[in-house]
Amino acid sequence: MSRRHRLGGAILAVAALGAAIAGSFAILPEPADAIVVDRAVLRLESGSMRDIRLPPSAAERRLAAAERVAYLLRVDLASPPGEPLFLLVPPTGQDFALSLNGEPIYDSDLRRIWADPIMRGSLLVRLPRSLLRAGSNELAFTFEKSQTIIPARMGRVFVGGGSALAPAFKLRNLIETHLKVAALAAQALFAIGILIAYLYRPRDRLFAWLAAAALLTLIVSAGLIVELDSNRSFIRPHIIALLPATGLATIGVALGLLGRRPPFALAAAAAAIPVVLSSALVAGAISRETVAAVGVALNLAAVAVALVVLAWGAVRRHSADAGLLLAPVFLLAWFQTRDAGMLFGFFDGEIVIAPYARPLVLAALLVILMRSLALSLDKLDRANEHLNARLEEREAELAALHLEERREAARLVREEERQRLTRDLHDGISGHLISIIAMAERSPADARFIEQIAREALDDLRLVINSLDLEDHELPLALATLRERLAPRLARIGVDLCWSNDGLAEVTGVTPGNALMILRIVQEAVTNAIKHGPARRIVIRAGRAPDGAVITIENDGRPFAIGASAGWGVENMRQRARRLGGDLEIRAFDAGTRVTITLPSRLPDLNG
Repeated sequence: MSRRHRLGGAILAVAALGAAIAGSFAILPEPADAIVVDRAVLRLESGSMRDIRLPPSAAERRLAAAERVAYLLRVDLASPPGEPLFLLVPPTGQDFALSLNGEPIYDSDLRRIWADPIMRGSLLVRLPRSLLRAGSNELAFTFEKSQTIIPARMGRVFVGGGSALAPAFKLRNLIETHLKVAALAAQALFAIGILIAYLYRPRDRLFAWLAAAALLTLIVSAGLIVELDSNRSFIRPHIIALLPATGLATIGVALGLLGRRPPFALAAAAAAIPVVLSSALVAGAISRETVAAVGVALNLAAVAVALVVLAWGAVRRHSADAGLLLAPVFLLAWFQTRDAGMLFGFFDGEIVIAPYARPLVLAALLVILMRSLALSLDKLDRANEHLNARLEEREAELAALHLEERREAARLVREEERQRLTRDLHDGISGHLISIIAMAERSPADARFIEQIAREALDDLRLVINSLDLEDHELPLALATLRERLAPRLARIGVDLCWSNDGLAEVTGVTPGNALMILRIVQEAVTNAIKHGPARRIVIRAGRAPDGAVITIENDGRPFAIGASAGWGVENMRQRARRLGGDLEIRAFDAGTRVTITLPSRLPDLNG
């Protein structure tokens, strides 16, 4: 455990100890300018009477718990009051009837409010001026035999004007009623939140025990606070029978915080003990007092065990969650012990303080859950960062593999293109060479014609070789190379060549194979213009078509005979254009012919 954690634990321990000491001696605020009545005569139902000091001792309270009693108080006034006087009565824990000088002036049983005697706060009762007199005035508080298991409490009372008693009364009402209502509302909200969390994570043991503890505590707190009239007062002992289950659920929460699986016997006991106590009460085997004593004792024992578990987890297991919950649970255990002793008449006290510890427990649990959520989100962020880094690595590897595959595919395509071009060389150049050999053997004197055929074979070879190094988007380069080769040849025979590639649309999917087919079409069109024209001027333009590119070859020679059967050269041009996904159109004019080649924006893969 780090030094910072040890320092934080020490601060929490000192704060919890200080709160425990302060709570043990908690008293309600008292008015500064009022008559204090702290002496009374305790009159028992048997008729015996004894003088006591208020509040009565634990022994006197136990004596008065078993029968109908009355506390007789005397208020001395020097003269009849000139202003209305009020009586500030501390929490009594039971219904009572109040009389002034023998005349009834208040009956709490007739003026029940929604708060139970465990929670009922101080009362401000107006004293009728007509009943007050100079000298001694007797106030009689009469308590019936306890019907709520808990004995009545009678503390010091205060008599004074409204302006003198109102500030203390309002502050007491805030402490005794409103804060406890707020604590109950906080319990309800926490229970709803935990139940929703449990519904989404039913397999989480911690949420399961938290939901059980929150729900049981809410039922017990609401049952002890909400008023039950005499027709339904039998319900209260059954609610108190649930107290052991709340303590056992606290043990389950403590074990869940430490990552330990609570034993099945713990859940079985939490379910069985309330059922056994309630069944025994209904059957008449035990009394209400026994149910209260057993329920409170088992609850305190279970909370003490939970406290030990949390202390072990904080000290031995170095659990920060156990350390955070240790101090509030300690306060809850101490306050419950102190309240139990006070309510059953073993300790002196004026106010029930256990409800004030529950918000501290809820706050600690909320901090623990928020801390767990923050740590989980932080862990998730780190996991996401790690996964993103791994994903980037895998994407880089896949990109490298993809690039390698593309290179390998390109190599295979080029290899197939080379094989195709090799066949073209064999089919094209070999024909020329065979013709040359045959003519040389048949007529050695025809040297000029042999030279022409040899030059055509050389041009065809160069055409194939130049196409081998073409890449995608390089159709303009292929056409420019063809122009550079044709221009000198045409110039030697007196043919004027005009060639423009500036308007050529972009064509993708260019490979050596389909580029060679385009060049062969253009070359065949030029050859036909020279042979069949004979043309003296050839104009070649590259431009745009609606869905691709267009290349036109115009000549001023003899018009092409449209109706005549086309030779093999023209038919080969058409077939090549169709294989490229385009079209070939030949149009004759009065003086000349135009060949139009239409190409798509993306050439097909001829190897597919």
